[in-house]
Amino acid sequence: MSLTPLQIVRVAALRHHDNAVTSDERLRLIADVESAEELHRIVLGAPPSMAEFSLLAAIIKHGKCAQGTAHFVYWALRPGCYYWILKKRKPFTKHSEDVWSVLMMIEQRVRTNRYTGEPIEFLLSAFLGHSLEEEARSNPGILSVPDFMRADVAGLRIE
Repeated sequence: MSLTPLQIVRVAALRHHDNAVTSDERLRLIADVESAEELHRIVLGAPPSMAEFSLLAAIIKHGKCAQGTAHFVYWALRPGCYYWILKKRKPFTKHSEDVWSVLMMIEQRVRTNRYTGEPIEFLLSAFLGHSLEEEARSNPGILSVPDFMRADVAGLRIE
């Protein structure tokens, strides 16, 4: 697959950290995304400004969002940390509640097969940089993440 010139410009605009671009403008750009590849390329190089929960929700609810992209967003949010907080029965901060709501939204959509975008690959060990077992040594909460979210996703490899 390859992106059209318009898609390349849109990806660049969303990947560029520009405080002049408002959240509403970013939401409009996300709504205009035309393919699963375009959406995935946006999240691959997303600046911190894209970590707003409204933007993440727009991405993971987008009709073109692939399950591999949803997994990428999910793991970028470090779900093991939040499962660990729950396991230890510690209270969530407002930020933690916001992250948890996005994580649960992704889990629900994966569980109910709501991602119908073109298949895009997600390999958990490649994302982590090592095996799940190695990660669990320093991040034991990762073992509480549901099995279906720890599974690899087959599809087009986008780097």
